Amino acid sequence: PNFTFNGTYTGNALGDFVLGYINSTATSQQQIDTIEQRVYSGYLQDDWRASSRLTLNLGVRYELPTPFVEEFDGQSNFVLDRGPCYLQLITVALRSQCGLGRALTSTDYNNFAPRLGLAWQVAGKTVLRSGFGVFYGRDENVGIIRRLTNDPPFITSATFAGDQTSPAFLLRDGFPANALSLTGGGVPNVNSFPLNFPTAYVVQWNVNVERDLPAGFIAQVGYTGSEAHKLLGLVNANQPTPGAGNVNARRPYQGYGTIQSYGPSIQSNYHALIAKLEHRFTTGMTLLAAYTYGHSIDGGPNSNDQNDPGPQDARNQRAERGSSNFDVRHRVVVSGLYRLPFGGSRGVVAALVRQWQLSGIATAQAGQPFTVTLSTDPSGTSTTAHPNRLRDGSLPADRRGVTHWFDTAAFAAPACVCFGNSGRNIVRAPGLFNLDFGLSRDFVFRDRRRLQFRGEAFNLFNHPNLGLPVMAIGNPQAGIIGSVVNPERQIQVAAKLYF
Repeated sequence: PNFTFNGTYTGNALGDFVLGYINSTATSQQQIDTIEQRVYSGYLQDDWRASSRLTLNLGVRYELPTPFVEEFDGQSNFVLDRGPCYLQLITVALRSQCGLGRALTSTDYNNFAPRLGLAWQVAGKTVLRSGFGVFYGRDENVGIIRRLTNDPPFITSATFAGDQTSPAFLLRDGFPANALSLTGGGVPNVNSFPLNFPTAYVVQWNVNVERDLPAGFIAQVGYTGSEAHKLLGLVNANQPTPGAGNVNARRPYQGYGTIQSYGPSIQSNYHALIAKLEHRFTTGMTLLAAYTYGHSIDGGPNSNDQNDPGPQDARNQRAERGSSNFDVRHRVVVSGLYRLPFGGSRGVVAALVRQWQLSGIATAQAGQPFTVTLSTDPSGTSTTAHPNRLRDGSLPADRRGVTHWFDTAAFAAPACVCFGNSGRNIVRAPGLFNLDFGLSRDFVFRDRRRLQFRGEAFNLFNHPNLGLPVMAIGNPQAGIIGSVVNPERQIQVAAKLYF
């Protein structure tokens, strides 16, 4: 099991650990099961050359991902949908009470995905391209611990949660011998899938203009956008209401601990302007430069994202809407290859220096957002709490550093037994810059034998791209960056003989 020590009782997480004051923990039986899913797909597609200047790409796909089932029907669903099975833990054997199949959720058959693309030669050297499509996903992102196979009576797990004054139990005492029963002090955890489980889908569209320029260059500018609907999110539907005293007494569904509700609760969108300049390989040189200015917004993280704590308040998921964890506002990538022009004459020196090629990839991008949290939970709801936001929280560039990346004084714990008002992903982490460089040449011998030599340097300038800072206010390390996201400079040399 995982034990949480967060400083609730001594003001210091290490102090809680030394004294054995556990804030929250859970334990469970071992899970062994076999789940399976079938996915059926079909499509129609046609390319129509409407004229000498216009080509259309037309198509439609149909996707049918069936819900997961357990080979021996070893799963159950805690039903939160109103109806005859409301607030009941339904096993496969009892599925007829809810009008369900073996999966204990319904199958979404309405998954038609049209596609449209066009290429139009506006003028002799100008082409306009555009596309539109709908793309369906499937239920593959949730881990095994959150599936219906991890429910009683097949698997039993229990949560132990302390409040602001009393720990769940002392570490030295260990779990009660009957921890997985109600009399053991813990309460059982269950998973819940909606009976109507639609398939997540994404709508994408784009338009761009490409122009053939002099000297072998091609330029492209465009716009791309997308919207995602019914993305699967995870919330604790049995989160206690804020307050003091016994945690379990404040849960809306008595007799249960965490009720992990997994359903289509998240929407997202992305819009970006793109520009690209390309020089195809001529006169010994190729070049590709691309710039993207974009913004991704969503209503929460996926269930496997370790850098996002998830909803602070399960009853107010709209408060989670903000920039996506992976949002990068600006990104520039330049890559190229250049064959050195000298060494064309005869002689030993010329033979050594001719035909060498230089290559490289330079990447620069803005930082990604992160969420400022609290090291303790003033709400008493066993959540990762947010602080109150007193001012912006970002620092000017000349005041930022690895020991003080954001304004920690701009955030404070609420003075009440309540949730903080600070939003999700409102501060940015450091940006990224990286340069990879290569040098290569083929030495050609008789009878089609050749020796290729390559020297490559990754992160040529040994530039440290900093990771995320410690985000939890109340932690002595808050605002300090202690990691990098890229390795140090690496140099490798290789020779390959072709024969």
